[in-house]
Amino acid sequence: MCLNSYALMNFNNMILKSNIHNNQYAWVRIPKTATRAYAKLLLPEQDRLPHTHSSYSKIIENNNLDYTIPCLTVSRNPHSRFISMMKHFCFRLDLETPLFQYKKYSLAIPLENTTDFCNFFYTHYEKNCIPKDRLTHLKIAHYGVFNLYSAFLKTQTSFIQGAENPIIFNYENLGEFNTWLETEIGTDTSQLEHIGKIETPFPFNIDLQSDEVRTLVKYLFEEDYVRFNYV
Repeated sequence: MCLNSYALMNFNNMILKSNIHNNQYAWVRIPKTATRAYAKLLLPEQDRLPHTHSSYSKIIENNNLDYTIPCLTVSRNPHSRFISMMKHFCFRLDLETPLFQYKKYSLAIPLENTTDFCNFFYTHYEKNCIPKDRLTHLKIAHYGVFNLYSAFLKTQTSFIQGAENPIIFNYENLGEFNTWLETEIGTDTSQLEHIGKIETPFPFNIDLQSDEVRTLVKYLFEEDYVRFNYV
């Protein structure tokens, strides 16, 4: 099956239909908010398909729906989400050669120290993850992982643009999301598996808990702190 066919199927599978009411929801899967675990629970038929992340507007447009379909999503503290992204790049895409160090990339993220690591992002991105060069993502990552890079290095706010009164739950309190899924969708969340968590420490000389990195994250994801009330 071609990539476009996979993408179309994923767009279609991002529409959740209630088993209790006649309601349906555009499920916006923001990266690093337990989306893989919930996809396996809510949409088991897509478990073998590529795991993609699409904005609310793309879901609506690709399913030929109108913007009255409610937007459903989960947000996460930008700093903990950034740490999870960094670990993902190292361990999930290639366990032997961290993605940062692939020679084929013309923009390699420096990993020797925290300051150079942060300066890389300041050099190539404006506030709110806006690339200073429209080819930045392509320079960092080749086509095979372009979707991951382009999805991860976006603000959470950008995923729900165009949605009126979105239904937003917090990663930090997924119990509330589970209760909603049970009462509104009719899903048995006791079957939810905890998958994808990376316990191994970040293996490079970068202090991801430092004030430098925290300041960087507030620069890259400034609008998320405001939109989702994080501090």
